[in-house]
Amino acid sequence: MQLLPRFKVRRLDWGGAAYLVAVVAALLAAWNSGVSLYYLLFGGMASLFLLSFFMSKGAVKRLTLEREAPYAVQRDESFGIVVRIHNTSRMLPAASLRIELADKPLTVAGFCGSIPPARTAQLRLTRVYERRGVYRLPDTVVATSFPFGLISARRAFADTREVVVYPRVLSARTSVIEQAGGVGELPRVFQGGGDEFFSLREYVPGDDPRQIAWRVSARTQTLLVKELEHQTTRRIVFAFDSRRALHVDGFEERFEDAIELIASLAVTLLNRQYAVSVVTASLSLPEGEGKAHELKLLEMLARLEPADEGAEDAFSRALPLAGARRVCVLLVSANPAEWGLPQAAGRVLDPREVIRA
Repeated sequence: MQLLPRFKVRRLDWGGAAYLVAVVAALLAAWNSGVSLYYLLFGGMASLFLLSFFMSKGAVKRLTLEREAPYAVQRDESFGIVVRIHNTSRMLPAASLRIELADKPLTVAGFCGSIPPARTAQLRLTRVYERRGVYRLPDTVVATSFPFGLISARRAFADTREVVVYPRVLSARTSVIEQAGGVGELPRVFQGGGDEFFSLREYVPGDDPRQIAWRVSARTQTLLVKELEHQTTRRIVFAFDSRRALHVDGFEERFEDAIELIASLAVTLLNRQYAVSVVTASLSLPEGEGKAHELKLLEMLARLEPADEGAEDAFSRALPLAGARRVCVLLVSANPAEWGLPQAAGRVLDPREVIRA
């Protein structure tokens, strides 16, 4: 994605400030003494200063920039941002380029020694987000003090791209879920005629010849067929009370912990062929299975924000599902006072009962 330039800034470096003082001193010496040599010296120094001004300006003016970044990343996961800088000049190189990000001004994130005319340089910057959410990537700033290190010309390139930061997903044991009321009574929902290997047995007339394990049969000199079992799914609904509780100490951190708990359990269950849905005070995710549904769930949790205290209770929204067969409702709250307490829709999950790696 090619970025659009936002602004250009030129400022004196420390060396440039010292050099400017020397230029003024040469001018004062020429005025006071009237010696032609001092005027000659001042003219040469001033010319060098002006040349540095225009050359550094032209160096960044001839650049275009493209940037690539992943659509989504995990919290605390280091990811790369690919920056491509193209020198549009057909004659002059661009040299001594510093790459900065606008949210950390004057901090060099990358460096490019030289880009020949009509060529492109590629750099990889590294970034980490410590909290889940949706972030707009900061502007990329290209700066150079070329050629004399006196004046630094800077040009910022804007980008409207967003990066979705998923909550952290940890390995979780589901024993606390399987022991919840009703889970053990959930019947299996069969899908198709079976597609997971279960065992081998001897061939019986009438068996489907396509299920014969020819290699094993040749090795054992006995005709064997593969037995397949059905995939099974069970339905889990996470009801998360996402209303803001101002009376809870450290609510923001407890809210993030609750989201990570849901993400960890939901991903684990999806990998075990459960059908998972999520109900909150402000957002809902319909039931689904598989990797595609996992990404939808993580994006929803990444964008979830605390709802107003007066919003509808997610536990009440899940109540019609609690009595339905083949559905298990798991209640999650960021308020420790509710952990382990029975509700109309079930018992609130206590995070301390869930073992996570």
